[in-house]
Amino acid sequence: MSSTLDSLRPPPDARRADGIVQGTNVVLAIAGCIALALISSPGNRVALAIYGAGLLAMTGCSALYAWGRGGPRHTLFRHLDQAAIFVMIAGTYTPFTAIALSGPRAHRLLEIIWAIALTGVLIKMLAPRRFERLSIPLYLLMGWIVLYDPTLLLNLSRETLTLLLAGGVLYTAGIAFHLSRLRYQEAIWHGFVLAGAACHYAAVVRTVG
Repeated sequence: MSSTLDSLRPPPDARRADGIVQGTNVVLAIAGCIALALISSPGNRVALAIYGAGLLAMTGCSALYAWGRGGPRHTLFRHLDQAAIFVMIAGTYTPFTAIALSGPRAHRLLEIIWAIALTGVLIKMLAPRRFERLSIPLYLLMGWIVLYDPTLLLNLSRETLTLLLAGGVLYTAGIAFHLSRLRYQEAIWHGFVLAGAACHYAAVVRTVG
């Protein structure tokens, strides 16, 4: 995830710390996707593949941006990083709306989420600076949009719902560090991302297990 303070390049030790966290995120994402492939069934394979693609896109593009900061492709990696967040959020919704939940309301929620995500990707790749300040509010809107119809959540088990909400809270709380001026702000932020993604991954496993 890119920082809004791009003009202030982090010191070397902070970049190393962030690089370690980023590398950990990528390795765990790959391992997690392999595990999902092993436990998937024909009925949930597509939904899990979409979720896995979003997870790999987010961690991979985030790592590219962190490791390539200041390089010739810095701007491209930054745009990919921001676009991948939209894909990850929509991808995370997919297993729950397509597998755990059912009915037209769940399908409508999935359509809304992906419509926002694809719009966000297009904006980030074609006009990335035009709506820069709307990025974080839009991410938060996507993440918590399920609350517009909270009855959908009642169809999930208590454990799955707890994991989903915990992941959402961790992502949201981490934004404070993402926007801060702390020396290790990016490493801390990506630590929150790791924790939030782990909660959501556990919820996905419970859904298809």
